[in-house]
Amino acid sequence: MGGEPLLNDKIIDFITTARKYFPDCKIQIVTNGTLLTKQEDAFWEVCGKYHIEILISYYPVKLDYHAIKCLAKKHKVNLNYSKISDDSKREMSKFELDKNSRQDYKESFKKCEWANSCINLRNGKIYPCPTSANIKILNEYFGQNFTLSEKDSIDIYKAGSIDEIFEFLCSPVPFCRYCTHGGGG
Repeated sequence: MGGEPLLNDKIIDFITTARKYFPDCKIQIVTNGTLLTKQEDAFWEVCGKYHIEILISYYPVKLDYHAIKCLAKKHKVNLNYSKISDDSKREMSKFELDKNSRQDYKESFKKCEWANSCINLRNGKIYPCPTSANIKILNEYFGQNFTLSEKDSIDIYKAGSIDEIFEFLCSPVPFCRYCTHGGGG
């Protein structure tokens, strides 16, 4: 998650590696769905074999939902869609970042809808949310200066144990000081 994962030409390698190291975890690919009908059978076969769930998040684009559903069924892949609000309109989430970093990072973490539910791995480091994992892109594109510290991620190659990683994921990080409690780290 974070960007469109189906654009990555090594997605099958990522799926097999993730399942190897996390044999009992729920693993999802969160996608906008636009490339699902263009995936080769090998992608669908690996998703079925390793019990990878595909979650289509709503974007205002046209999708051939019937064709996607047929592919998922053919390869025994669990397919889901992002939540639809009570008024039957599909919505994307939105929140603001506090450029002055004046938020209470512990409170932000407590109220974060992504805490422990939207973990990101980028360049060998685990981040508690997609915002911190991808802030460099936002900074470069929009000329912003949101900063990360060494404490905002944990290097999977330097972590002493899985317990150290779990402890990291259960604690607020300095980057949480930018979140305005609108949902997201």
